[in-house]
Amino acid sequence: MTARVVWAWSLFATVSACLLPDYEKAAPMTGGSSKRADAGVDAGGAAGDAGVLQGASNDCKSCVMQNCGELMESCGNDCAQLKFPINPATVAPKTIDGFLECMQDQCDESCEVTWGCVDRYRWPTTTKAYTMTMRVIDIIASSVLPDVQVTACHASDPSCSQSSGLAGAGVSSATGHAMLSVPDDFVGFFLFKGADSYVPAAALWTQPAYALTEGFTQRMMQWGVAEGLAAATDSKLRRDASHLIFRAQNCLPLRYLGGEALRAEADDVAVTFTPPATDSSRVFYTGIGASVDPTLKGTSAVGGAFGGAFNLPAQTVTVIATHDGKEVSRAAIPMRSGTLGFVYLVPNTR
Repeated sequence: MTARVVWAWSLFATVSACLLPDYEKAAPMTGGSSKRADAGVDAGGAAGDAGVLQGASNDCKSCVMQNCGELMESCGNDCAQLKFPINPATVAPKTIDGFLECMQDQCDESCEVTWGCVDRYRWPTTTKAYTMTMRVIDIIASSVLPDVQVTACHASDPSCSQSSGLAGAGVSSATGHAMLSVPDDFVGFFLFKGADSYVPAAALWTQPAYALTEGFTQRMMQWGVAEGLAAATDSKLRRDASHLIFRAQNCLPLRYLGGEALRAEADDVAVTFTPPATDSSRVFYTGIGASVDPTLKGTSAVGGAFGGAFNLPAQTVTVIATHDGKEVSRAAIPMRSGTLGFVYLVPNTR
């Protein structure tokens, strides 16, 4: 093992679970945003299925009553009115935490808590423009980064041209916060451009941007850090190529990202991408301490469910995540030369 690889592993461990944005309590979206549920099965569960634990199978209900009945009773309607499948958009007040943990621990097979939402739910829609607040910090020092240009770009125009691609823009303040107003039909990605010592970043979520109601922090990486991480994959980072960092999420609601007893970060998700470049690195995953672990074949929740690859082509790259042989998430991100693309993989909707 070379000294540079040991150094890169150590560096990644120091970075810890900081490669992807932290979800944090933040001011709610402004701009009068409102949401309406789509017809049929949506973020709440199955339509036309009234009663306790709507949408759950009889086997699930039986398992819950046998193993988690007291916990369900203790949180009253908050638990009884849960709708299935449990999914990233499920409203999850803190009162249900113990009950949901019990269901995942005792009844995951019958209730499909962890992966039952794939291709079986929809996000509600929004009807008004809204404003997002983003915080930008350094990935190593965790210091705020002012004067970072943050741009929202429509997916229909990967070039993010002023005339047809630009959806909103802002600049981070002295506290590292940037505010962007976007239209209600915004579907796309975000660009981050700071000082020349930092790798420009792009960020893509596979859930609607308005669903990021908890706020988030985007970390930016200096070129030297990126080169050290690439060395951990036995690759030499090309500054003119594009590079990928991803995080995989299971079906638990968004607010459990970064949780302890309940974690929305997904175990054992294998990620592939197409097309590769001639010198693209292998996909790497992070293990204990968020260090690069070359033995892993999939994500690990103890490593934050992170992974990535280096030296990808500067074009639209399709990222596919599978669990137990089944596709669970897919994203197409327009990769740019000399840019680090962050992809946040949430289970596929129907």
